[in-house]
Amino acid sequence: SCNLFLFYFFVTSYNRDVGRCAMQGVLRLAGALVGTGILLGAFGAHGLASVLSVEHMAVYKTAVQYQIFNGIGLLVLSLGASRLTVLGGLNRLIGVLVASIGIFSGSLYAYLITGASFWVTCTPIGGIGLVTAWVWLAACGRLK
Repeated sequence: SCNLFLFYFFVTSYNRDVGRCAMQGVLRLAGALVGTGILLGAFGAHGLASVLSVEHMAVYKTAVQYQIFNGIGLLVLSLGASRLTVLGGLNRLIGVLVASIGIFSGSLYAYLITGASFWVTCTPIGGIGLVTAWVWLAACGRLK
C-alpha cells in the first residue's frame, strides 16, 4: 500500500534525536500524506463514484479525510518541533501518529481493495492510536 511506502520513507529519514534532519523527514512524510490524500480524494470523486457502492464510497471518504487531516497535524508538528517538548519524547509521539495513520487509513483502503472484512477489524486500532497520539500531545506537550 502507498501508506506502507510512506512509512518506510519516514523511517529511513528518522533520527533518534528530534533534530533538523528528522523533522525534514517528518515534513516530507506529512506532505506526501496530504498530497496522496488529495490525489486519492480526486480519484475517488471522479473515478470510483460510479464503481463503489454508497456505503463503500463513505468508507473511502473516511480513509482519505483521516489521512489528510492527520497529515496536516503531522505537518504542524514538524514545523513547530523546535519549540515543542513532549513528555515521553516527540519522536515517539510522531511514531505513534504515523503508524496509526497507516493502520487506520491503510486498513480501510485494504478493505476496499480486497473486500476482506478482516481489514475493518484493524481500523479501530488505528483510531485508538490516533486518539492516543493527540491526547498525549495535549496532556504532555509543552512549549519551550
